[in-house]
Amino acid sequence: MSEILQDHIQNFLEEFNEDESPKNFAYRAYAEDHHIPIIDEEVKEFLSFFLNTLKPKRILELGTAMGYSSIWMSRLKSVERVDTIEVREDMYALAKENLERAQVENVHQYLGDAKVLLDQLEGPYDFIFIDAAKGQYPYYFEKAQRLLAKGGVIGFDNVLFRGMISNQDLVKRRKITIVKRLRKLLQALKEDHRFEKTLIPLGDGFLLVRSKDV
Repeated sequence: MSEILQDHIQNFLEEFNEDESPKNFAYRAYAEDHHIPIIDEEVKEFLSFFLNTLKPKRILELGTAMGYSSIWMSRLKSVERVDTIEVREDMYALAKENLERAQVENVHQYLGDAKVLLDQLEGPYDFIFIDAAKGQYPYYFEKAQRLLAKGGVIGFDNVLFRGMISNQDLVKRRKITIVKRLRKLLQALKEDHRFEKTLIPLGDGFLLVRSKDV
């Protein structure tokens, strides 16, 4: 369920969008039962439409989790390769199983810290999907720019962080550092006129950024 939209709007959107396949439903059910964060369905629907317009050939994903996003992005018509990074060994192994079960061959997994691997990968990537440690988003953005193709786009999931970014009363003490870093990133992007950006009220907030030098 979206962290932003009211329930009646959420229900209408879910009815409007295409029905999920049984496999997608099974992935979501497993993720919910095992408390694994995966992309919200309304964000996935938007991103599928957007990527079919952008037509990326190469995608980089930070935060594989169980491999759900990697699988559906790899099946977009234009996509030739998806590189995906996961720091947790258990999630890496689970994603590997799901990718093999789905018979996906154009997804390449990397196990390790994205802060390190971003310096080792070779671009360019047409789309970079950032859905890893929220407190590291500013660092990921800085490093990702080197890997981005001309005209490429960076997408950040969960940037409103359960409403804490816009409402100080919601901020939990143990999340203060993450909130400060996300706010700093958003403020820096707001003031940086080199980039086009749009913050979309879907899921827990989805941000798209592209250099104006295209």
